[in-house]
Amino acid sequence: MGLLDKVKETAAKAAEGAKKGTATVKDKVGDAQLQKKADENAKQIGWLIVKEKTEGEAPPPGEIDRLVQEIVAWQKEAAEVPEVLRKDEGPVQAESAPATSSEQSATAAPVAPAAPSSASEPSSGDFKLD
Repeated sequence: MGLLDKVKETAAKAAEGAKKGTATVKDKVGDAQLQKKADENAKQIGWLIVKEKTEGEAPPPGEIDRLVQEIVAWQKEAAEVPEVLRKDEGPVQAESAPATSSEQSATAAPVAPAAPSSASEPSSGDFKLD
């Protein structure tokens, strides 16, 4: 494989990673907007109930049901994962750029800190006041 082929492959992988990143951001923004709409509907339902309990005025027929149906529909829409994000190929790593030691250690199992040998020896994060 020539150098130009490696450069093209790396560029393609980077473009795919950027596309996934953009899709992830758009999905999160869309989910936040749907959640805001659902919260507004829930707030409206609450005010309708308060008005009914305090003023005795019943909400318009079917209004609460309509608001609940909208909330459920938005929750289903927010739960859907875009097609671009469904393929999980792991992190994009170019062949010509091996993983750094910090990237390799991030996938390793965490090591528990050693326990203090005596009660008078502070462990990490402890304060010793004199």
